[in-house]
Amino acid sequence: MKVLSGIALFTIYTYYYTDRGSADIYKYFDDASVLFQLAKDDFSSFLMLFLDMSDPNEIVAQAKENMLYWDKTYNYGSLNDNRTIIRVNTLFHFVSFGNFQVHNILFNVLSFTGCIGLYHFFRAKFKLPKWILLLSLFLVPSFLFWSSGVLKESILIFALGLTLFHFFVNTKSMKWLWLVLTFTLLLWIKTYVLLTLLPGLLFIGLNKVSPLDPLWNWIACASILIISVYLSPLIGGPDPVAHLIQKQKDFFDLVASLQPNSTYYLPEINSFSDVFWNLPRAVFSVLFRPFAWEFNGALDALAAMENLALLVLVILAVVYRKKDLSIKKWNTFHWSFILCLAGVIGLVTPVFGALVRYKVPLLPFLIIAMFAVMDLDKLYRTFPFINKLKNL
Repeated sequence: MKVLSGIALFTIYTYYYTDRGSADIYKYFDDASVLFQLAKDDFSSFLMLFLDMSDPNEIVAQAKENMLYWDKTYNYGSLNDNRTIIRVNTLFHFVSFGNFQVHNILFNVLSFTGCIGLYHFFRAKFKLPKWILLLSLFLVPSFLFWSSGVLKESILIFALGLTLFHFFVNTKSMKWLWLVLTFTLLLWIKTYVLLTLLPGLLFIGLNKVSPLDPLWNWIACASILIISVYLSPLIGGPDPVAHLIQKQKDFFDLVASLQPNSTYYLPEINSFSDVFWNLPRAVFSVLFRPFAWEFNGALDALAAMENLALLVLVILAVVYRKKDLSIKKWNTFHWSFILCLAGVIGLVTPVFGALVRYKVPLLPFLIIAMFAVMDLDKLYRTFPFINKLKNL
């Protein structure tokens, strides 16, 4: 299914959106072709550029000039994820020799491997039936579509899934080597996704050493997060709020320049208090928009139907909730990641197309979190056809 989704993505960006220079599946692939050609012409210069070493020669400078996306238009002082996907594509060129469909298959292998890692993580920590895990990882349309092509999302799912698997599930001696590799890749492909994992990781760690009730540990983690964000720039550290403000401004400038059809109203943020008060709206927009009347185009329509299904799932989670809803550490870890990532995305993204794509990594976590609070036996009794799935 993932390979078929990758072919569908290829077809859409080849025959429907025909501007190759702006299509993500092609633009990093094409830059990698330049880098691969440099490897054939001058391997030492290739290594210098691939490893981002200083003192580039004229050959390296020319190759950089020929790559349109090696340097990002907007730089927020974080790691350049464009270079990460270009490097991955370049490595794949050594076995594909420029055949795009080979890259398509290899990226799907990465994504599928990450999904397997997430499957084992979810199964170990939530003890949910297999059909729920398979549904969340392989049957959610947006997740399946956007994580099945030559895109950053495929690398992100690979890195995220294996990081969580090796950190929390794998017990073999080589786990730390793999953990360092996948953690580093996650850092290089989507730094903000890794940062939104940290509050949940802090909560899990605090629960291991603290004798306090999980509720107090959660309050402590939330307090540490808020105080850290507020104090960091005052003591010379990074300023997360300033980064969000600048990112939102750059998005507004991009919208003014390109004038896409799928924009929506997003309040400006100019201070810490703006971030705080706009967070609920931001989270809601990421989780449940576009609505059925807001979509523009087939992909937005698919996302709108998916969001309607998510709303139904939320209603089912409320109606069929377990009697015991005391704070569970893995539920809290999930919700911490979901809310932090949704908050970051929703505060800065005024375009539905980007919103749908950016929220891809949190979709499996959201679905698992919903089913984790349900009384499944009660659900099976109400919907007998679902009962047939529990023995999968």
